[in-house]
Amino acid sequence: MYPFGRKKEIQYAMYIIFELLGEYVQTEKQTSNGRIDILLQTKDYVYIIEIKTSSSADAKILFALL
Repeated sequence: MYPFGRKKEIQYAMYIIFELLGEYVQTEKQTSNGRIDILLQTKDYVYIIEIKTSSSADAKILFALL
């Protein structure tokens, strides 16, 4: 029903939360291999967040961890 809309809503909400917390955050960061949904940089760490909204995402993540 929401091919890209739901993902964007989640992405915007996370962006606002991290910004309000005073962290450096970028969305849709372009790389040589594609795009990073959210790049969050804190004082000590860098977090790369990929947002998945489909029900098959759980299975794909589980498979990737095995």
